[in-house]
Amino acid sequence: MTNFLDLQQDSLSGDLYVSPLVNDFVIAASDNQHQADIISSSAGEWKQYPSMGVGANNYLNSSGQTTLLSQQIILQLQADGYTTSKPTITFDASGQLIIVPNAFRN
Repeated sequence: MTNFLDLQQDSLSGDLYVSPLVNDFVIAASDNQHQADIISSSAGEWKQYPSMGVGANNYLNSSGQTTLLSQQIILQLQADGYTTSKPTITFDASGQLIIVPNAFRN
């Protein structure tokens, strides 16, 4: 299994993370970051891959769309080389959308 590396993003703000210990950017495993980027971005936001992106925010106020959202997550992650079968899609008590893609690279 190949570990893909990238500049680490801050988990709260999405900005590049700068380590206070070394005052420099951090390079870390990036699969979770890539999955989150694909799920949160909409089609057309990636210049090199214009059809990539789920646009999960577009499903927030839609009722009965969890199956379609799940299908889009599977389709988009598989197009990026991930293996996934059944993403978990739930809402927490405050109404925040929680998506666990259950995806990994071969």
